[in-house]
Amino acid sequence: MSRPLLLSIDFKKFTPFIISTGKFLNKQIYKDSKLILFHVIGHFFTPPAYLSPYLKIEKEKIEKRLLELIKPIENDGLRIQSKIILGKFWESLKRFIKDTNPELVIIGYKTHYFKVPTAEKMIERLETNFLVIKEIPLEKLEKILCAIDFSIYSLNALKFSFLWGKVLKSIIKIVKVNKIPSIKNKKILLEFKKEQEEKDKKRINNYLKNIRKEINYINYEIEIKFGNISTEILKLAEKEKFDLIVIGKRGEELEFGLGSVAREIIKYTKIPVMIVQQI
Repeated sequence: MSRPLLLSIDFKKFTPFIISTGKFLNKQIYKDSKLILFHVIGHFFTPPAYLSPYLKIEKEKIEKRLLELIKPIENDGLRIQSKIILGKFWESLKRFIKDTNPELVIIGYKTHYFKVPTAEKMIERLETNFLVIKEIPLEKLEKILCAIDFSIYSLNALKFSFLWGKVLKSIIKIVKVNKIPSIKNKKILLEFKKEQEEKDKKRINNYLKNIRKEINYINYEIEIKFGNISTEILKLAEKEKFDLIVIGKRGEELEFGLGSVAREIIKYTKIPVMIVQQI
């Protein structure tokens, strides 16, 4: 049975981009999946009884607004439904994700410099894949940038890139960024970089042999870079005009949550970012 695509709807700036992205994926990749538009009316404590009528009115308003979003999508012939999540915010969300078991959650992200956005908290706390939408919706997928660090999540990201890339015949660039060691001698540093590049490419090609046994796709290239990891990924994404960045949720050093590189990428890029946890 096909798993659904969840669209997180807050009726703010990025809502049209979230919907157009969901429609694109539904038509091009997940053709048997249904779209579920969801909105959370959550609270962090048990509300007093006198608030119940107000919550009921709020729910009715949200249901009406979701229906207005759904009608044009139904006219496109896509399977779609809406869901209002009531209850304690995190408990209700985690239960919803577990019950629906989605392919991914499409969520809008607005950068805040003085507080952590709710979207970032959701990505960090909920155990699923997230497609993060900012200034640009995902409506074409000609070029995919997949950043890896050899952690299990980044290898899942690599496989994810090949799954999407094969369907849409995308060009995939695999990038591995290494930190520059504290070596003052230029000759030794150059030798180190050359050796590290050879090791990384060999290791990547070994992983690709296994992936290509399952997903026979060859339209990819490998690039090894040196410097600040998130900075180099962002520079490459902008320079070569990628449509999507695919990255693992966290590296080997973290057992839970969102890794620092993934956090920096979604904070500073304008293009869609696929945060992969599972596949």
